[in-house]
Amino acid sequence: MGGLGVFSFPSYLDADGAMSFNFWASLIVCGVGLAAGFLLVFFSKIPVLYGETETVATETNEATTLNTNAVVIEAMKKDLSAAAEKDLVASPMIGEMVVLSDVPDEAFATGALGKGIAIRPTVGEVYAPANATVTLLFPTQHAIGLTTENGTEILIHVGMDTVQLNGEGFTSHVQQGDKVVAGQLLLEFDIDFIQKAGYEIITPIIVTNSNDYLDVITTKEATLTEGDYLMTVIA
Repeated sequence: MGGLGVFSFPSYLDADGAMSFNFWASLIVCGVGLAAGFLLVFFSKIPVLYGETETVATETNEATTLNTNAVVIEAMKKDLSAAAEKDLVASPMIGEMVVLSDVPDEAFATGALGKGIAIRPTVGEVYAPANATVTLLFPTQHAIGLTTENGTEILIHVGMDTVQLNGEGFTSHVQQGDKVVAGQLLLEFDIDFIQKAGYEIITPIIVTNSNDYLDVITTKEATLTEGDYLMTVIA
């Protein structure tokens, strides 16, 4: 019948306008279709999403009542609770913000090592960005790995290719396995020495287990001071 609906009925009339069998058959078919659709909807069980109570027969043929609404709401609460979990990370140093994609190292710039941000430091000091445990400290002291109390794994890598300095220009104030508090001094480094040696001082701060999280949101501030908001890791 197409989109005309009831206005298509005249098309079933004979050429001379007589109401032949075709016309009456079209009316009967439409009536049967309407009645069948009504009865099927009226007696068919409609799937329950949020309301109503559903009865389920047990193995002993005893009926037990399952409140579907309560189950769904409880699941939604858990999902919302999980989505609300987040870990706030502060800036571990003083300097200028650099988006990760601008870091002159493909492994960092492409996010292959994890999501995050970078800082071009103006002061050669690295502070703990949160309460954490020192889980990695390179012998060359140019990079340090931390795991926060919430499980976020953070890598602070001072400069590019500074591993080649073999520790010259770097001083560590912690050891691997130490527990540190936010704002505690972790490392010191000589910016002038590193630059005169021909190395870039841009420092990536990345979440190495960012694949375990929903997203990592970073600050938009151009300049940062130790303790300023740096990024949020969302569970």
